[in-house]
Amino acid sequence: MLLSTGVALLAFACTFASGEQCDAFCRVDQAVQPLLPGGYYYAMQSSTVLWRGQLSWQSGSTLETLANYALASKTRNPTAFNLVVQTFADAYRVTGGLPSDCDGFDDIGWWALAWLRGYDATGNPTYLAKATELFNFIAGNAWETGHCGGGVWWNSYTQYKNAITNELFLTQAMRVFDVTSNQTSLQWALSEWAWFKSCGMMNTVSGLINDGLGFASSNTSQCWDNNGTTWTYNQGVVLSGAGLLAQNEPTMATELLTYADSLASSVFHGLVNSDQILIELCEPNNCDNDQQIFKGIFVRHLFYLANNTLAIQTMPDRVKVYTSFISNWAQTLYVDAGVPVPKAGQLYGLSWSGSQKPTLTAATQSAAVDLLLAAAVLV
Repeated sequence: MLLSTGVALLAFACTFASGEQCDAFCRVDQAVQPLLPGGYYYAMQSSTVLWRGQLSWQSGSTLETLANYALASKTRNPTAFNLVVQTFADAYRVTGGLPSDCDGFDDIGWWALAWLRGYDATGNPTYLAKATELFNFIAGNAWETGHCGGGVWWNSYTQYKNAITNELFLTQAMRVFDVTSNQTSLQWALSEWAWFKSCGMMNTVSGLINDGLGFASSNTSQCWDNNGTTWTYNQGVVLSGAGLLAQNEPTMATELLTYADSLASSVFHGLVNSDQILIELCEPNNCDNDQQIFKGIFVRHLFYLANNTLAIQTMPDRVKVYTSFISNWAQTLYVDAGVPVPKAGQLYGLSWSGSQKPTLTAATQSAAVDLLLAAAVLV
């Protein structure tokens, strides 16, 4: 089956003779090939091996990326769309909706977002049911007020409240509400935002969100910013959650969009290299497997903010800035950082400027697709 779908995969790819131009969507088609059935990284071997070498939580993130690709390809490229539909079916078949090693509340959150976006792309009600189930599990088991006054735990066995798990929870709540109009989900989003904006995770010097909070065992109500690394994805996921909440709560819209814009601006000043290309602070040689996908996640959620109807209406000049950064990053990635690999396709590594020897993984490929797709859609 994989060989036959591989033939179909190659059939939809853009192929150009020497000197011909590959447009923005052609670049996405090339980059997505290794992640689709028959592609270089595609595995679907077990609950924990969906793409070769990729961590299970990252596979949830990659599914959301592919759902966005499907939404952009449904009429433009039906063959590609059908391959994404097959990918979602394969992922659900081997995981039952959640890989067996995804035990952190953040891990579960990535998969909840994946199935929500998969529902948007395919209309399969099974995916919406699974996403709602996963969100309700987090809401019922992770939220706690005895430490730091609220927020969700990172996982069930380590007492740590971090940025990404709470940003995911906000965004899940708004995505569930957006699809189902369930008022309980909206209330969870309002509770999360009220806590998150004042919990102290924002670095007051850089304007970026640190990794999480510390607290004293003797007084768990007093918490402080732990000065943890300002990973790019910690600056990203909250952007789309805040944007969705702004669309549904008009009296809070200015506050939410101002927060999101300020955070994005801090990234443009503090997490780029001398050429203004987005970087992870662990680059070039100290990023672990988790961190290889972070930049793609940031761009995906910046893309959601740039596509937010209210943001487009109320701050069009700022949306143009977001689009400009994404476009420049994508152009640099495509021109300077792509690595053609025989029988694999156009692969991309950790660095988006091509200045370092590439680390080629399914995670870095997924991040590249996020960037190239955002640039293509926002043109």
